[in-house]
Amino acid sequence: MTTKKVSELKKGDHFKWDLNQKKYRQVFDIIPVPESETLPEHYKGGLIIVLDNCKTITLQPSAEVVIED
Repeated sequence: MTTKKVSELKKGDHFKWDLNQKKYRQVFDIIPVPESETLPEHYKGGLIIVLDNCKTITLQPSAEVVIED
């Protein structure tokens, strides 16, 4: 099981952000969360990960994810 920080992900990587997930998801794009005073604290400084199924998740750059070997 190989891990990386979210900040090290790049387009095309296959990863899981939860060990209980069955499928790996592919990174389609990575977008920094825009700065805003109205965003909840847990989004600030985060990265929006666009997945291969066109859904998005927001994770902090220091979070660990599992990379498909």
